[in-house]
Amino acid sequence: MKLKPNVFVLAFVLGAVVLTVLPFLQKRFLKAPAPIRTLPGWQYAGKVAIVSFVPAPCEGECVERQDAFARSKPHLDDLDGGVVWVTLAMPDAGAAIEELRLGWVQWAGTDAGSTPDEFARLPGEAVVDQNGALRGFWKDDPEGRGNAINAARLLWRHGPAP
Repeated sequence: MKLKPNVFVLAFVLGAVVLTVLPFLQKRFLKAPAPIRTLPGWQYAGKVAIVSFVPAPCEGECVERQDAFARSKPHLDDLDGGVVWVTLAMPDAGAAIEELRLGWVQWAGTDAGSTPDEFARLPGEAVVDQNGALRGFWKDDPEGRGNAINAARLLWRHGPAP
């Protein structure tokens, strides 16, 4: 009697191999973005921050963006406060939002958002690492927010070394 390979057994074995190897490959290839600039006087040292920046008063579309921002928080609750959600409102945020704006101008290479008021109206989020270094900006949409969350998780798990 000749044994025929069972497709389901082969698929199971192949899946087990891939799932075993995947974490090692992820460590090698998945990295948080390199630092753009250090934010002097950053108040959340020791924590990774996902930062939303908005105009004050926050009305209409801004409120909708902040509601979506807040609904994302449960995606990081398992990290026991290692990642914080911060909203900076213009003009009250002063120096902190100005430092983020300067990082945006450096990172984006565009004049969009070049004034503090324009910057506060950009639909985006930033990630700041444990050492107060700005790591990048993401669009304020589900995909961008997911990418910001992934970057924050990588920084929390593996530390701020790029």
